[in-house]
Amino acid sequence: MPLLPILILGFLIQLFPYVRRFLPQRDEDWLFEITKKHQNLFLLSQSVLEEHNPYYRQLSAAGKRRFIKRLMYLILNKTLLGYHDMKLNVSQAILILSAQVQLTFGMKKFSLPHFKKILVYPDIFYSNYLKADVKGLTSGLGYVNLSWKHSLKGYEDYRDNRNLLLHEFAHALIIQLAKQKDNDYSIERSFAKYGDKAVAIFERLKNVEGGHPYLRDYGMQNKHEFFAVCVEHFFESPLQFQHELPQLYALYCKLLGQDPANLSNDYKYS
Repeated sequence: MPLLPILILGFLIQLFPYVRRFLPQRDEDWLFEITKKHQNLFLLSQSVLEEHNPYYRQLSAAGKRRFIKRLMYLILNKTLLGYHDMKLNVSQAILILSAQVQLTFGMKKFSLPHFKKILVYPDIFYSNYLKADVKGLTSGLGYVNLSWKHSLKGYEDYRDNRNLLLHEFAHALIIQLAKQKDNDYSIERSFAKYGDKAVAIFERLKNVEGGHPYLRDYGMQNKHEFFAVCVEHFFESPLQFQHELPQLYALYCKLLGQDPANLSNDYKYS
């Protein structure tokens, strides 16, 4: 083999690590290194999730590893701040961010980069924006505000279709898709294709006197609350959702790229 091609090949191999810094970074590019460097965090995440997150407990061993790797990426790239004398610990951060991993588990990109800060209060807090006491509030400015008491309650009772964390991260997902166009293209395409169909179902249901007996009335306020409330039902009672509103359930499977009723295959949607 001529010497020149060998020299060029060697030069390119040496150059690649430096060039790679300037290539578009995918969310999962550094997950292996994260796991390797933060073994204690990995083990703590396993313990917290096994105790508190039923969605995680149903995953296969491979699914659990994928879940925790994504979670660790978020822990190391998000800022969680305690307000009103709230002192956060790592276990609390694990549970809070596990809801984002759960919501986006069917997506290639999961980090919701517009939302860099999560503000956590001990209990219900006052919103200057809404001029009211609230349990949670997600802002287009890139903040998710949460009551820790109600965040924890959402996973302590996982069958009442009330989960503050899933609700607020559902709002964050919609805002993320509207704010930035460099997300998972397949999910953007799904929302463009199926989102209008879900809104059409909302418009039909909100005109039904007394609402739908399965869905919480709060979801009938507007299409944004409808989406977030349906996300809570989607994860906490998937079989009932599938039975009560099969067309809407199928739309959510397509929108989120997963099927929570499919317990035998890591919620894979096909």
